[in-house]
Amino acid sequence: MPALMRRCAPWVLSLMTAVCPPSLSAQAIDVEGLGFLIGSPEAPVQVVEFSDFSCPFCQEFHAGTYQAIHAGYVETGKVQWIYVPFASGQYPNSVAAAAMAECAGRQGRFETVRDRLFETQHAWKDEDEEAAGAHFLDLVEDLGIDEGAMIACATSEEVTARIEQARALAAKAGVSGTPAYVIDGFPAVGALPAAFISQVLDARLAQLGSGSGGP
Repeated sequence: MPALMRRCAPWVLSLMTAVCPPSLSAQAIDVEGLGFLIGSPEAPVQVVEFSDFSCPFCQEFHAGTYQAIHAGYVETGKVQWIYVPFASGQYPNSVAAAAMAECAGRQGRFETVRDRLFETQHAWKDEDEEAAGAHFLDLVEDLGIDEGAMIACATSEEVTARIEQARALAAKAGVSGTPAYVIDGFPAVGALPAAFISQVLDARLAQLGSGSGGP
């Protein structure tokens, strides 16, 4: 058996092409206090998502696959989803968008701002810094978020450091592209379809239900 296959859990061996790609190692990661928990912390399966708000593939994943998985697995208490705002540096305005999401989370508005950033990605992704900043402020005003607090937070050294910490965490997990997600310690990459992710989650839940639990 190839070494790559030996690294992968039995519940993902049939999905080798997209799960456990050669650049990623199959090991559990500690999010180190980063990211935002969506769903119950008691859910048996954990998914950590690294996503760039400027990434078109991340937007595609969020609009399609994520919505289906959220309804079928997160809302039903089967999966806890941790979203880590990630600025890959490959796209314009990704750092500013990640900072905005981080700061929205501090006002209890992370999911709302995350959704709106993806919904309006076409309007700001390729704009210059000034135009994108104006769009972000319009979004903040539209959502009734404290603009002064948002600006102070987004430009703070603390938030800048958290964005760098997220990059370091992603590098430790072997993430080289977005969207990327770690499912109970095992990585997957790309805007994968909901049916695919469902297969992986169902297999993992079945394994946990059988009492075997381990990789």
